[in-house]
Amino acid sequence: MRLSAIDAVQRGLTNLRSNRELIVLQMVQGGILAVLSVAGAVPIVLALGVGALRSLMAASASPWGRSTGSPADLSPYIERMFSNWPLLLAAVFGALCIWTLAFLVYCYFQAGVMGELAAGDAKAAALGKTRPDRADFRVFSLAGFNSKGQAKIWQFFWLINIFVTLALLIVLVLSLVLSGVVAWAFKGGSTAAAVGLGCLSALFLAPVWVFLSLWGQLAKALLVSSASGFWSAFRESFSLLFRRLGAVLLIAVLAFVAGVAVSMVFVPVSLAADFGLGDSFRVQITADVVLMVVQTVISAVLGAAVAAVFIALARSEGKRPESDSEGALP
Repeated sequence: MRLSAIDAVQRGLTNLRSNRELIVLQMVQGGILAVLSVAGAVPIVLALGVGALRSLMAASASPWGRSTGSPADLSPYIERMFSNWPLLLAAVFGALCIWTLAFLVYCYFQAGVMGELAAGDAKAAALGKTRPDRADFRVFSLAGFNSKGQAKIWQFFWLINIFVTLALLIVLVLSLVLSGVVAWAFKGGSTAAAVGLGCLSALFLAPVWVFLSLWGQLAKALLVSSASGFWSAFRESFSLLFRRLGAVLLIAVLAFVAGVAVSMVFVPVSLAADFGLGDSFRVQITADVVLMVVQTVISAVLGAAVAAVFIALARSEGKRPESDSEGALP
């Protein structure tokens, strides 16, 4: 049954509430990614030397705006690293390996979380109810999450890489066009025109980013909703995006409004924590940690909710093919 945007939102949120453990897994994903992201910088820090890290920390401003060092203090360490090419290559290779592992962790968790949401939606749809109850969506199990994550991890990996490559190509083309336009304007002697054309061209990136983000969400929703491969999901999501453009845009606007509302709450709270808690370092750190945890929870809820809504919308477009090995990789 084809769903409207509002019906998809209601169905997706009901699905997520029924399988609320997925929110915890989203938070676990965020924590692991944060650790791996920091760990990826360790090889580079080791190549620079521990003294470079101390200089960098000294050069950074404290919570009270004081600085005890200068970025210029890093120059000897950077020169030493670049003079030792094997060390530099080993550091970069080590960082890339860790960050690739972080990307695979992201793909695994996304495949598992979205796979469980798709299974919950399929279970409720099989009952044939117009308004399914929360219990009708209940499917969560760690074994199910793990099996779905393992089954789709590489397809998520390649699907996301396709979108990243596409985005980079678009940015490259726009950058070349922007450079040509600005150079032409400067050559004509109009600096104001060059700046204006540059800003106008840069603004074009915003709708392109929105388009690719929505396309990617639909592609991931289709990928977990059937046995189809990532190429099929990539193609079919493009068609679905234009068929249901109004519904997709409405869902995107609702998600944006929810994000803005959360930001409006946290900005004053964060400012109050920074300036209203005195100079106690322990109090500042405690407040920052609490805010970070709360923000992580809300981010996990919003991320899982958006995924659930797009899955509900994608699955409502009709029965997905149950076997399509095109684009599938081990």
